[in-house]
Amino acid sequence: MEKLGEKGFEKFVKSLPLHLQNFLIGEITDSLMYPYEYLSDLNKEILEKVGKGDMRIIRELGRYSIKRGRNGPFSSLFKTSDFKTYITQIGTFTFRHYYNFGDFSVKEFEPENKRVVIQLKNLPFKDELFEERIAGAIYAAAEIRGLKNPRLKITKRISRGDNVVEYLLTWE
Repeated sequence: MEKLGEKGFEKFVKSLPLHLQNFLIGEITDSLMYPYEYLSDLNKEILEKVGKGDMRIIRELGRYSIKRGRNGPFSSLFKTSDFKTYITQIGTFTFRHYYNFGDFSVKEFEPENKRVVIQLKNLPFKDELFEERIAGAIYAAAEIRGLKNPRLKITKRISRGDNVVEYLLTWE
């Protein structure tokens, strides 16, 4: 929405099929599950109509989603003092309550080396856009937490034949 502005966002929403319009402008609640099909369709529409094919827009969408959630009904997830609990809570909560697929885990946690490895397992699809969106969300979580110059790399992808999606988060 930030990239489009309010009028641009309204125009974009009106260009979507009705089921996606309702999905996109609906309230975020603690009982809402995000069906993969809707999420996938929405990611494709955003990539085409907003990003003009530039995949970076999908990472930005992930960043925006987390930053929006920080001020919503789930703001308490962002208030823990322990970094491992913080990153684990956000990921686990997201995959248990927003999505009805996949498992999120912190595979390696090495704050002394300024390094965390996060994995997504048991995804029932191969979707590069979804992998990118989650990358943006993880990056935003690192920004919110105040990590200095975070960097995020996707080291394994289900969309390219690996059995997990793996993210390497490092910082200075």
